[in-house]
Amino acid sequence: KLKQAALAVTVFKKVHSFGNLKEALSFMGSHQEIDVVLVGFELGWDRVQAFIQEGKKMPATADAAYVMVSPATIDQDEHMAKSVFTGIHACLYEPYSVENLRAISELAAKMKKEALDKRAHAAVQLILKEIIKHVDALAYFRKRQKNTGPVQKKLRKTCEALRDFDDHARQLYYALALELFET
Repeated sequence: KLKQAALAVTVFKKVHSFGNLKEALSFMGSHQEIDVVLVGFELGWDRVQAFIQEGKKMPATADAAYVMVSPATIDQDEHMAKSVFTGIHACLYEPYSVENLRAISELAAKMKKEALDKRAHAAVQLILKEIIKHVDALAYFRKRQKNTGPVQKKLRKTCEALRDFDDHARQLYYALALELFET
């Protein structure tokens, strides 16, 4: 029933179903990109948590939205609180609908964008700290009238990474550069 509803959501390109967690992990480890992983409530909290921890180690599912599929008869507030500690990003309760699945796909897209933004932020921050370190070293060597050639070379090489930035990364770079150089 869930697979049929998922197939009705045009955002999902492919839908795969597995009989056990081992098969699912094997599939997740051998594919490029998976946006949403639905996990059944009946598997139990410990198994689901171990499954999610393994899934997050794989490139294909590191940024995926993990969604627990649960019966409507459970205490949803308590269930949601426990889900957060297990690594679940959302819960899908019976009865399943195309609208609920569409909301899940939107959640997955938002999560993937946030994960990419965090990685871009960390990468830009790392490059900026390297540039600052090289500029400090350059000033130090110039003040002492020492050879600045090796430091200039390192600075130039570090700055080459800036050329490859897309517009989003460049805007992030400018904002972080202002923040770091002001402090």
